[in-house]
Amino acid sequence: MELQHPLTERRIAGSYFEHVPKYTTYEEMKERTLHVVEAASQVIDSDFFTRVGLRYINVVTSDTEDPVDEWVNPELTAPLLSQRFQGVQDYSGKLQLAAADGGCLLQHGIRLKTLPPTTGEAGKTVPSYYIDVDAYRTEVLIKDASAALDAMHKQAFEMFDWAIGDKAREYLSAERTSAKR
Repeated sequence: MELQHPLTERRIAGSYFEHVPKYTTYEEMKERTLHVVEAASQVIDSDFFTRVGLRYINVVTSDTEDPVDEWVNPELTAPLLSQRFQGVQDYSGKLQLAAADGGCLLQHGIRLKTLPPTTGEAGKTVPSYYIDVDAYRTEVLIKDASAALDAMHKQAFEMFDWAIGDKAREYLSAERTSAKR
């Protein structure tokens, strides 16, 4: 079983966005973002951003194990775990939280993939499960960008932590422990 690392998308100044496929720490990602904010503030004629967001897309995938079973919060996957439905080809959900200064969007569901010839089971279709968290703020003053990033990061982490299951939490804890060695 593998829990792929997050893809972070930051949207700054309306139409600008940057994908950062890998970073080692939130602090590193935040520093990169604030560098972009500083550069953008020199060329745009505004003292605020219309929307600033952090987006984390994680995929639980396996060639041998069901990615839903204990890897994802059972409250999200109850219809799949019920065993009442056979041949599920698509399953997804969306939870939109609104706040006066922005919000948070959780999207989740199954993605089917066909195994390549190198697996020994070429052509077999196996599911993966995606957890996509997009935390955002609107009307963010440039001087408040750092605090907004911290608030969104906290909100996105709390949503992600709720969305994963015990196996994913154990896997991530073990990965974090081995990375410190």
